[in-house]
Amino acid sequence: MSGFGADSLERQDYDFRTFPRDDGEPGKCTGVGYIPEPTEARLRAFMALQQEMRDKLERPDTESVNDFAFLEDIRLALIPYCAGYPAEAEIRQLPPRVLIGFMRYAVECLAPKG
Repeated sequence: MSGFGADSLERQDYDFRTFPRDDGEPGKCTGVGYIPEPTEARLRAFMALQQEMRDKLERPDTESVNDFAFLEDIRLALIPYCAGYPAEAEIRQLPPRVLIGFMRYAVECLAPKG
């Protein structure tokens, strides 16, 4: 009989080293590792920031979609959630599609497997 254990949750690994940097510096992104298991406080803050982003996108008068301010919103949600792994500088290196994909991945990893 299988039960709940460490195998029930997916570790949030990341490896950005194959992506080109998008922070004005030459070369590839540098982040590799895994996001530490979030505390309840980090998880609550992350979820609140996600809700703020959804609310902004649903407002018809919002400019954030047009001026790409939503990318900074994503960074500001991920930086404290990740608790330094990846570091803020590594998150800021990510090209837009990679940043959006990493956000989606972080959210999807919160649900138990199965």
